[in-house]
Amino acid sequence: MTGSVFVEAEFFMLLLSSFVVPFSINAYLLWKKTISRKLVLMLGIILIAFSGLNIFLLQLLKSMARVSPSLFDDKIFSSEISVAL
Repeated sequence: MTGSVFVEAEFFMLLLSSFVVPFSINAYLLWKKTISRKLVLMLGIILIAFSGLNIFLLQLLKSMARVSPSLFDDKIFSSEISVAL
């Protein structure tokens, strides 16, 4: 077990699903000149699925932060800040 949750693969998956995927979808929509309704529906479903993945990863990181020796992890994931995340 590592000393911090911030070096775990789940944390990097959280960053990927929180920032990279939505920004890449937004960049794709800005790049395209015309978009179909089916594409908008598909991208909306993808965003909803990634928000569910974010909730799962936050709960997983919260439980991992409780057993980690680092107190900074507890402040981020086991407090009110995790609700804001």
